[in-house]
Amino acid sequence: MEYNQKRSWILNISLRIFLLTTIGFAIYIYLDGKRPCEVPTVYSLGAFDTRFNISKSDFLGEIEKAENVWEKAIGKNLFEHDSKSKEKNSFEEYFDKYIGQYFTRQVITINLIYDDRQKNSEQNRLLVSQIDTTKMSADSVKQEFQALQVGFKKASEEYQILLNEYKKRRGSYETLEAKRLEVNSLADRINALVRKYNSIVGSINSVVQTVNRTAGKEFEEGEYVRDASGERINIYEFGSRDILVRVMAHELGHALGLEHNDNPASIMYYLNTSKNIVPTEEDVGELRGICSISQ
Repeated sequence: MEYNQKRSWILNISLRIFLLTTIGFAIYIYLDGKRPCEVPTVYSLGAFDTRFNISKSDFLGEIEKAENVWEKAIGKNLFEHDSKSKEKNSFEEYFDKYIGQYFTRQVITINLIYDDRQKNSEQNRLLVSQIDTTKMSADSVKQEFQALQVGFKKASEEYQILLNEYKKRRGSYETLEAKRLEVNSLADRINALVRKYNSIVGSINSVVQTVNRTAGKEFEEGEYVRDASGERINIYEFGSRDILVRVMAHELGHALGLEHNDNPASIMYYLNTSKNIVPTEEDVGELRGICSISQ
């Protein structure tokens, strides 16, 4: 009898475990398709290179702005920062290890990685600044050139009048010669300015070509990766805080399950050419589809 009782008890426990596992798996499957909307995606900071000259608190602040891009679009809390500040008791640890994994998403690690892309970005900022300074110099030369043109035209007209008078034996040779030298001097100065202006423009064009060659248009500033080792977002480059927010919003979009779309103004457009930071109809429509939210 004791054996049968033990056997019955074991079968009863096994059946309960099976039922709980089946129910948990069914709930997991259900939530997996709706997880971005039903369960916030949790992220934490991983590698953090200080050569970007941004503090961790400021970096987290920019991530929060990128979160809001999507959260405001559909009115849901989609992301949470795992601060690791809360101590877990034994029950919470047990739940996370054996049960919570079926109801929560693995924490996404956000890494700030310094490589040649950021070096190029910093170099390009200096080059753009150089372009702006050089353009100011070119504008100054152009203004001087335009002023000399006015003087040259006036001197040329005066020389022609003096020449006509001299031919009629009404003027002096010395006056005519002085005006001729003045006209020639102005012409030489104008030609020198033209050469200088062309040289400056050539320098600007050369720098612009360098910037265009090294400034990537695709979203190479960051990437979202999901593989056997987990999920992570790597940020490699940003020229400004606004660009950082846009790049982060793009990669968070991938983390939500969004793919690229064909609207150049979209956050999820495959080329990083727009400065728009408001989700387009295409962006929001795909997110609503993922979250099974009707229009």
